[in-house]
Amino acid sequence: MQPAGEPGTQYDQMARGWAVLLAASFGLVSLWGTSTPFFSRALAAVGIAIGIGFLIALASPSGIARFQHAAGEELTRRTSSMMELIQAGLDDPDSRSMLEKFPGAEEVDERAIDMMRDLPSRAATLLPALLALESLAVLAFAWGVYRRLSPVQIGPPLSPLNEFRFNDQLIWGLAVGATLCLLPAFEGGRHAGYNLLLFFGALYLIRGIGILGWISKGRYALIVLLGLIPQVFIIVTLALGLGDTWLDLRKRAKAG
Repeated sequence: MQPAGEPGTQYDQMARGWAVLLAASFGLVSLWGTSTPFFSRALAAVGIAIGIGFLIALASPSGIARFQHAAGEELTRRTSSMMELIQAGLDDPDSRSMLEKFPGAEEVDERAIDMMRDLPSRAATLLPALLALESLAVLAFAWGVYRRLSPVQIGPPLSPLNEFRFNDQLIWGLAVGATLCLLPAFEGGRHAGYNLLLFFGALYLIRGIGILGWISKGRYALIVLLGLIPQVFIIVTLALGLGDTWLDLRKRAKAG
């Protein structure tokens, strides 16, 4: 119902098709097991949708390149609009007088414009991972809304963030991604490796945030403080998420 890009463009059609495919995949997975936790359902649905989408891309003219081109055009349009807004602020006399009061602010804006110029080409190659992560997020949102509004429950509720966990076998997704990225023999699959690293790395990052919340006993001031230093925050949460694969700190604490 709502255009995802410019109405009638390839990206808009692709986004609508993905929404239908994802919803159908999630419904199919839900029919198989009503007691299956949400995350397992969502992960399976995203996997099925990506698999079918990949087959459709291979069967269509120009294959995957056409999908990447459509995504690249849309991302270029969005970043161009944002760059124009920033540049308009830099050219506006009132804004310039404000920037002069804060040394370095103008340089930050100029760096942001430079980064945005490279963003569309880089993000287009990571479209599968970004799409999968966004799909998991929107499915979780829809699941929570449905449980609040519908008297008929279709599965267990979402767990709190500090209890977030998933099958430890997903560590192989990171291992395969790292192998494709690092070994010269698999150079042809490097883009696939980057997507695997981004997707599974984000999942383990969220798992690490959950563990950090569990350690702080719901007092999220520690998370906020670490978030002020992004590099430290990413390293700490990713290490906690990966380490939990073998240590399972929360399970050990309950057993003790």
